[in-house]
Amino acid sequence: MKRLVVASVLTLLSFQAPAFERVHAKVSKLYSESNRFTLVVADSDIPQQCGGVFYEVYRDEATPHFKELYSLALAAFTSKANVEIVVKGCADVDRAVIDHMAIY
Repeated sequence: MKRLVVASVLTLLSFQAPAFERVHAKVSKLYSESNRFTLVVADSDIPQQCGGVFYEVYRDEATPHFKELYSLALAAFTSKANVEIVVKGCADVDRAVIDHMAIY
């Protein structure tokens, strides 16, 4: 019986999806470099979980939609629209990495 319970718990834990943080804010600054872009947000509903104010998207194999994200960030910045940013983790001590985002 104990083996059955342990096997059931381990099976259920394997289906657990990683939790991504959702941030609602406005883009106040946008910085662009050749391999990444960084944005700073204002009026955030929650503090940035990595301890800073920077959100980044890197141009690499993990982000095939880099150009689309940059276009979306630029449109949100110029129109002062609200955005929802989904964070997938921390890149540095004070920089959060964006998984995806949307204007709402």
